[in-house]
Amino acid sequence: EGAGLYGDVDASDPGTIRLTLYDSLPGRPLDAPLPREVRSWTVVYQATVGPLAAGGYDIVVGRYDPRSRLIEIRNERVHVKVPSIRSTRQQ
Repeated sequence: EGAGLYGDVDASDPGTIRLTLYDSLPGRPLDAPLPREVRSWTVVYQATVGPLAAGGYDIVVGRYDPRSRLIEIRNERVHVKVPSIRSTRQQ
């Protein structure tokens, strides 16, 4: 509660969607250290990206690390297949 969650989507590479996640507290720059009174918590993101053309896509999710100014990618790519409208109507 009271925290901002931000993300960028990059679909410039055909067949790949990159989602970069950013965390921030209101009024605090991303690279500012967390206040001492803030405890650790788990954040669950949900993203809806579309519309997408039918076909296969590799999804890459990364998290921006302001200390190193790099994007960390901890998980493997996830491959998803977007069906064509025609094939979903035939089912």
